[in-house]
Amino acid sequence: MLRVVESMAANYIQDKMMYFRVGLTVFILLVSYLLITGHWLLVTATPIFSFLPLGNLLTWLALVSLNLLILSLIKKPSKARYFIYPSLSFAILWVPVSVLLTGNFKNNFSSETLISFETWLLLTGCSILISMMTLLSYYMLKVLRYWKQKKAA
Repeated sequence: MLRVVESMAANYIQDKMMYFRVGLTVFILLVSYLLITGHWLLVTATPIFSFLPLGNLLTWLALVSLNLLILSLIKKPSKARYFIYPSLSFAILWVPVSVLLTGNFKNNFSSETLISFETWLLLTGCSILISMMTLLSYYMLKVLRYWKQKKAA
């Protein structure tokens, strides 16, 4: 009886994790679409923080969601999880770092802050690149292990 309950609990957790992953993926794709198309919603002020544009809030949440999605996809004992932590740290600190580099909450760079813009662009790009490369390398190593096991059998 205990094994049946444990099995049911494990299935329930797996189903919830699948919904979590699908939800994060849909959110990331939606925000990516809005950013690529330059949708008018991105410049709208957020209802709670009128000084912060909705685009900044959505981008911040998408960066954090991307890292959380990758963490949920990578299995626990893998060393690849350690590569995602710097990216997750920067994703969490993206809004404060952006405000420090621009000097305003709207992330409007002026001609005097060109070096800050390049720094901001580099850090944002590296955060995304580290996340995607970690996921790609994790799955490539997984495929190579599968082929190695299949060849050995």
